[in-house]
Amino acid sequence: MNALIDKGIIKELNNGNNFEYIVTGFASFIDTDYKVLQSQSNDLFVRCMKIMRNGKTDFCYLADEYKPISTMFSSITSDYAIELATNLLECINNVKNNGFLSCQSIVLDTDKIFVNGNTKKIKLVYIPISERVFETSLDFEEALRTTVCEIFNSVTVERSDKLEGLMANTLDRNIPLELVYQKGREIVPEREANNGEETSQENIRTGGSSKLGCVKLVALNAPYPFEIKISEDDVVIGKKAELSDKVIGFNNAISRRHCRIIKQNGDFYIMDEGSANGTFVNNVRLEPNNRQLINKGDVIRLANSDFRVE
Repeated sequence: MNALIDKGIIKELNNGNNFEYIVTGFASFIDTDYKVLQSQSNDLFVRCMKIMRNGKTDFCYLADEYKPISTMFSSITSDYAIELATNLLECINNVKNNGFLSCQSIVLDTDKIFVNGNTKKIKLVYIPISERVFETSLDFEEALRTTVCEIFNSVTVERSDKLEGLMANTLDRNIPLELVYQKGREIVPEREANNGEETSQENIRTGGSSKLGCVKLVALNAPYPFEIKISEDDVVIGKKAELSDKVIGFNNAISRRHCRIIKQNGDFYIMDEGSANGTFVNNVRLEPNNRQLINKGDVIRLANSDFRVE
């Protein structure tokens, strides 16, 4: 439940998917947060409008174009639950990487987390007031784990092994949610590639990724088990989710957009994207924008993090 409602700081009014939060208790409006919400270009949040109602600050959220996640639980599949949970974690990562807004002001109730039906992207609700929904970042992380588990638990029939594995990782407080997100990212493209193989003969004729294999970059010196599976034709790797297809979140020395892996005629190539601390293959630093063939057994170094090609 929204702690601000429980404490009497805000009151909720609903009108279908659209709703309002009226500030009824002691809390001040944060103008800078609201301006960031109004100027957002990354499409992370439900649109919010501030008005005054009987002398009280009233935030109106326009969500009628989207579906709350909670309304989808009755017929959700394992694959779709993994995709929704992964998209939620990706959205949270984008907020963290943006650095302007606090995750502690995000509502994590499943009836206030929305999905764009066309893109399957998540839309979050943010309350720009001085009193946070969550008192600490640890409280937020714990609530996020609970919400992700609620998405996974909504699958009641034909639960896949991959779903059960992600569920176990989410429940394990020793495993960072960043790793859960990364594992989800590895599963979703794999499912999409398999679907493409079944439905698109054109993709096979033109050498698309469903025809070809994949490689894995297995971290050798990460703080927790970590790997990147690559089956796509063109993948950007970096630490900023908004700029990369595969995210490495445990090393700040890695650039926001560090390198690129390209698949061509069954071979994989790596190319540095002008990173600050370099991309190396078997201890040889690459010149930016020059392709280098990689093979299984090679060791790739991104900044000071090593990965073995498998």
